[in-house]
Amino acid sequence: MVEEISITILNRSSLTPREFVNQFPITKEYHGAKYGAKDYFYSIKMMKALTQDKPLGHDILNLLYKYPNFHITEFAIKLKTNICRLKRFDGEEGMIGKWPEKTTYVPLKL
Repeated sequence: MVEEISITILNRSSLTPREFVNQFPITKEYHGAKYGAKDYFYSIKMMKALTQDKPLGHDILNLLYKYPNFHITEFAIKLKTNICRLKRFDGEEGMIGKWPEKTTYVPLKL
């Protein structure tokens, strides 16, 4: 599983921003400014900021979490889930276990 994810990221990182957008079209949602969400216009601005003819390289990792496309979002969630599983397998605390320490989480008492 880890090898498959690594190979997939490596393959996608060799794409240019134009090729990436052609393979994974941006979801056509236009209400981002109203709700403070990433939408079509945000994504276009983000992609235009990248050099269009240069491979994405390490920018692919940031793009995975900011790019509004169902398949990319699904892949990013699976990636985070598997990283968390690997950390727990190595005896470390997973991402969810660390979350209460980083926030002002107060459990509710009924």
